[in-house]
Amino acid sequence: MPLVMEVLLWNMKIKKSVKNVVAFVARKVVVTILLVTLALLLKEKSLETGNVSIVSAFMPSKLPNGEEGIMPFLYLRARNKDRDIVDLFSMKKECSMLTETGCIYSLEERPGGGKNLIPGINHLKELDCKPYLNPVDEMLKWKPYQNLLIKIVKRYTGKNIKEILEADVERVCFEFLTGQTDGVSPLELIDMRDTLKDIMPYFPESFKRAQNKANAIKKLTIEKLQTNL
Repeated sequence: MPLVMEVLLWNMKIKKSVKNVVAFVARKVVVTILLVTLALLLKEKSLETGNVSIVSAFMPSKLPNGEEGIMPFLYLRARNKDRDIVDLFSMKKECSMLTETGCIYSLEERPGGGKNLIPGINHLKELDCKPYLNPVDEMLKWKPYQNLLIKIVKRYTGKNIKEILEADVERVCFEFLTGQTDGVSPLELIDMRDTLKDIMPYFPESFKRAQNKANAIKKLTIEKLQTNL
């Protein structure tokens, strides 16, 4: 190969290597800046006053042992009233941004999930919102940020995702069993019932604790009723 060609190829390899290194460093810098910024926000408690929560969906997944399982998928959505910034699993109630006159934000400033809902009335004359875009596709846009969201949850709560979900599943199951569903829409109740059935095999201890607590309350209620007769 002529010397000139060898020099040109060598220069091209160097440029490509430099470009890859620059891109790698740039990505690391961006992630570092994001983490530092988020850490400062959490430290100042400014996120606590916002209208967004980190929530979780359960996605079918192949486990390391080859068996079928579920994996939590984290994403951001409008915060429900009386919920915290980390709200991985709960029965959804009223949006914290909803007032008697509608959303506190204009359409341009509204979070993506709110923009995606088209209000309507069904044949029973009940409020029935329909999504404009596929909500699953919209949720999956958070896939590149899973590690970042996991770190935020860990930093904010001091717990890992598994610990939080086990406690959340126990609480939701207990609420469901004891009828603590005020403010939960019929559609949400149906969806939650189906979800609890699907995830039951993966959180056996959470379901067992919830069942024991619910049974204890029912027993106390019956005993109190018999005492007052």
